[in-house]
Amino acid sequence: MSDRQHAATPSRIARAKREGNVARSYEVSTVAAFAGATLAAAGAVPLAASAVVAAFAHAARAPLGGPPRALLVLACAAMTPALAAAVAGTGAGVLQGGGLHVTAPHLDVKRLSPAAGLKRMLGAEAAVAGARALAALALALIALVPLVREVLAAGTTLGSPAAGAALVAGAALRACGAALCVGAAFALADYALVRRRWRAGLRMSADEARRDAKENEGDPHARARRKSAHRALVRGSISRVAEASFVVANPTHVAVALRYAPPAVPVPEILVRALDEVALRVRALARQHDIPVIEDVALARLLYRAGENGRPIPPDTYVAVAQIVAALARAGLLA
Repeated sequence: MSDRQHAATPSRIARAKREGNVARSYEVSTVAAFAGATLAAAGAVPLAASAVVAAFAHAARAPLGGPPRALLVLACAAMTPALAAAVAGTGAGVLQGGGLHVTAPHLDVKRLSPAAGLKRMLGAEAAVAGARALAALALALIALVPLVREVLAAGTTLGSPAAGAALVAGAALRACGAALCVGAAFALADYALVRRRWRAGLRMSADEARRDAKENEGDPHARARRKSAHRALVRGSISRVAEASFVVANPTHVAVALRYAPPAVPVPEILVRALDEVALRVRALARQHDIPVIEDVALARLLYRAGENGRPIPPDTYVAVAQIVAALARAGLLA
């Protein structure tokens, strides 16, 4: 039994995607390419037909002249479905992988082994793919039966070659649509299966999960020690909130109490810096003592990160804090 019992973490999934290891179904890309070619052909065929008519008319008028512009239009119309298929197929692959990954070509000796190739051809996965292809073909043929009957019935009442051409073109387009619907259903099922296998391949052992947590979130024991130290530091100074002139905070996570009392305190000083639940207590104490609370996310984070309790505010915050002081002074909210 495998020891990889833990689901992949977000960082593990992101790392796999950066390395080009993504859930990609080639059936989805194939169906997208077919859809792109079908839509392009629907618009290109009438254009190509008009170009053919124009080319024949030009040849009838000037049999010895150079190639008409209609031939250029015909060539462009002929290449349009192939170009659309390439763009749609590539786009589907990029969307599945979250981006375009380009790797240098390398030789995989294992893929050159006849035994390995025979194993892939005769393995269970190949058998499942073959059965799925046969099922898709059968469903597509079943979906085409009503269309064939309709075409045969309408073909006996056609009055002109143009009507026959229109009937054939419409039938071909509807046939492609039916095949596309069947293929899309199987492609979505294949993508779900591929993604499930991909997630299973990224599962982690207990040691890998712990190592990933330490690398991306820090050691849990160290985090606990930092939180304990922070609470102890704030516990001794939170009573100084009552001395503050105002508090700078973001909505819930950070609160910094400042005192400004010139000339004794000419530069605002930091009394309390608090995070999370302690920040909420600082805000509550400020409201209790009618101390203004200014919500400024960027400034609150900068004061918390760069400032120190009992010290003047960092120089980088002078302008922003001065604006707050001026606004509070105009409002008569500074003692």
